[in-house]
Amino acid sequence: MVPVMMATILILLAGLSSANAADWKNLEGSYVVSGEDYLDPAPEAPDDTHLFVQMHGQGAEDLFTAMPGPAQPDDCTGGVTKRSGHLTCLHFKPDGEAAERYECSFSIDIARQVIQGGVAC
Repeated sequence: MVPVMMATILILLAGLSSANAADWKNLEGSYVVSGEDYLDPAPEAPDDTHLFVQMHGQGAEDLFTAMPGPAQPDDCTGGVTKRSGHLTCLHFKPDGEAAERYECSFSIDIARQVIQGGVAC
């Protein structure tokens, strides 16, 4: 079960580099293994069903760029967003002191090996 999930993640991330499929790069970001409702879980809910991933840096920029379609304004964050299924990436343009940055988030239902939504607004 875990090898199939890892294969899914590797296929997703392998598409990030259009220059050379073997040009692997380090990812910047964080993750947590949690229940499906990480914000307000029910006391009896399992706490190890999902892998939540938040990426930033070059990997997030590459994924944002690879996603089809135009970016749309995101009222929640003030950036622009692209979505592909449950993958969500944000681009924040430089604004005064704030530097340009990219962020992407998603989760994986570990048992079903399905990509789902990432972090809440």
